[in-house]
This record gives sequence, C-alpha cells and structure tokens, in this order.
Amino acid sequence: MEKIHYRMPVILTREEEKLWLDPDQNPKDLLKLLNAYPADSMEAYEISKEVNKPGNNHPGILDPVSE
Repeated sequence: MEKIHYRMPVILTREEEKLWLDPDQNPKDLLKLLNAYPADSMEAYEISKEVNKPGNNHPGILDPVSE
C-alpha cells in the first residue's frame, strides 16, 4: 500500500466486518482485528479519477483504467 498511499486502511474479512459493525462489541476486543491484511490476497490497479468526486456513484467507476 505504501506505493499508493502513506496510510494503511483497515481491511476486514466479511466475518470481521460483522463484528466491527456490531454495536454490542467491546471496542477493546475489536483491536485484535487491526492486523495487516495478507499482501497476496490483494490486487492493485488504477481506477478513474472520477472516484474523487462524491457525486459520481456508479459501478463502472471501479473498473480498471485502460492504457
């Protein structure tokens, strides 16, 4: 992620996502979810700069940019 942005986002599995959004979870217990996501499970590709404008909200915005 360092080549893309200096901050690392939290990336959760579907199961972890459910725990994260559960209002009954103890926030201290959620700290264990803040681990590095496996690099081999990620894929990076350039997308349209349209993503930077909140008014743009369509599925195609996440399509890879053609070179």
